[in-house]
Amino acid sequence: MKKSNRVIIVDDNIDITGVFADIFELTGNKVVGIGHNGEDAVELFLKHKPDFIFIDVMMPVMNGIDALKAIKENN
Repeated sequence: MKKSNRVIIVDDNIDITGVFADIFELTGNKVVGIGHNGEDAVELFLKHKPDFIFIDVMMPVMNGIDALKAIKENN
């Protein structure tokens, strides 16, 4: 049986996160967290340790690039 990947989706557009969550779930992945800014991304990563992060670059509070740098520093 194929292992389900654990995914976090982070985008400031709520409609986009919903669409991607549906797509990931339909393709056999498990969405373990949804966030709306870079700080959410870091917090969700540290909490869930997902297999993949789908993250927008341009977001308020902290952008996606800075969030990935912070995640890399903590992992």
